[in-house]
Amino acid sequence: MNSRIRTLLFTALLGAFSAHCAAQFSVKDDVGRPILLKSSAKRIVTLSPWLTELVYAAGAGDVVVGVDSLSDYPPEAKKAAQIATGSQLSIDVLAALKPDLVLAWRDGIKRDDIDKIAAFGTTVFVASARNLADIPRLLETVGRMTGRDTSAAVSEFELSIERVRRANAGKVRMSAFLEIWNRPLTTISGKHFLSEALEICKAENVFRDLPGTAPKVSWDDLFKEDPYVIIGAGSASSVEEFRTNWSIRQSLSAVKAERLIYLESDAIQRPTTRTPEGIERLCATLDKVRYTGVGIPAPGSQPPPAVVSPTRVAPSAAGVAPARAGGSLFSAPSYDTAPAPKPAPPEPGVRRWRSRDAGRFAASSAGAVRREGRDPAEALAIRHVALESGPGRPHRRA
Repeated sequence: MNSRIRTLLFTALLGAFSAHCAAQFSVKDDVGRPILLKSSAKRIVTLSPWLTELVYAAGAGDVVVGVDSLSDYPPEAKKAAQIATGSQLSIDVLAALKPDLVLAWRDGIKRDDIDKIAAFGTTVFVASARNLADIPRLLETVGRMTGRDTSAAVSEFELSIERVRRANAGKVRMSAFLEIWNRPLTTISGKHFLSEALEICKAENVFRDLPGTAPKVSWDDLFKEDPYVIIGAGSASSVEEFRTNWSIRQSLSAVKAERLIYLESDAIQRPTTRTPEGIERLCATLDKVRYTGVGIPAPGSQPPPAVVSPTRVAPSAAGVAPARAGGSLFSAPSYDTAPAPKPAPPEPGVRRWRSRDAGRFAASSAGAVRREGRDPAEALAIRHVALESGPGRPHRRA
């Protein structure tokens, strides 16, 4: 009997110990800080819209007690307490919510504020999503910190990305410049998830080889590259402002030919589970002009050459004065301007097309566009993209 009782007690203690260990969660956050949660988070505050989305996507929206003032998706997130971020962050307001976990964006919080939040006994997880692989990784991490099973959501994200990738696999490539800020002129390197999105859509980021994540570039560098299409993502408050800013750059073929695209959707600008949907929309926008107005044959008519690109609405008058490089929108550090890298050698049997190549086809393609009743300068429906001012630089709504 005594032996049986001892066995039962040992089994019960082992089960309790296992449950205790399972409830604990130990990991390093994205700035290398060790994080230890002794139990699943029950009161969460998120300090960036994309982190708010990830928590809800993980199925933990019921434990969200506060969000940053720009969090607007999903709609129920707006019911939580609103917290100013950036230079307006109030530690006292945050502490009053009594969170046991705060999720902060690396590029949207100062180290001093991290320490102040941790000082009142709250765990702070600092997150950074630089590439597409970071999204399912962070989704899984949030699931573990909140005791939610995110395996289905992670699988759906990865399958969705693969579906979009396969759907665009055989399309004609085009050279592209993506602007995330214009004063100073700032773009993304190949280390950013938006560069990956362009690659999926067969649009080649002309500054993909620059160091850092959000490097500054000079106007001379941009004129040398002369990208076939210019894309704006959060770099202006509206499509009209975006066009106006570029209207004085008529020496650029993309501006002269009205090949300007403005991205307005948070589904593409935020690294969340909606990102595959955003990439699909980006690819569809590019496809509307991929084979129109530039003399490039549609698939099946003859083997495609290689890099060309889409177009959107022409700019109007006035514009931004030339600016020297400086500042960064997507990353905390500032990166010095680097010389534009030499283009990578083309794939075997593929020639890289630029704007000057397409000019040879302008006359013939213009007639085709008129005959088919298409408008290569069809405008995107754009809404205001909010920007939040931070200490010394703009903070993007992400």
